[in-house]
Amino acid sequence: MVTLRSGLRLEARKAINALTAGNWLRMATGQGGKRTREYYWSMIDICPDVTPEGHEPGTSALIVRRHRYTHETSFYLCHHPQPFTLAKLIEVICRRWGSRKRFSWESPSSVSIRAW
Repeated sequence: MVTLRSGLRLEARKAINALTAGNWLRMATGQGGKRTREYYWSMIDICPDVTPEGHEPGTSALIVRRHRYTHETSFYLCHHPQPFTLAKLIEVICRRWGSRKRFSWESPSSVSIRAW
């Protein structure tokens, strides 16, 4: 559940229903096994329900990644003390993928990154 700036509280999957074609940014996110990975990304401004422990109050957003062909979606909840751009958040998310790939020999629970 996320709280939109309007105060409406709803599931993340339902929040993307209000997005139009102009709300999506197509961006390459690195090299895959066969070609460059490209996804559609969007950012929904939300109210922070809880500021992460040890962090200052700031800006929160729900980042949505949609596969170009299957339209499968992934969600990222982001928080930062200052305003941020979608492109910058995508860069950080993609760096996280790289670190998880480098440590894939470990169990997933031991590689979990909670704040970045």
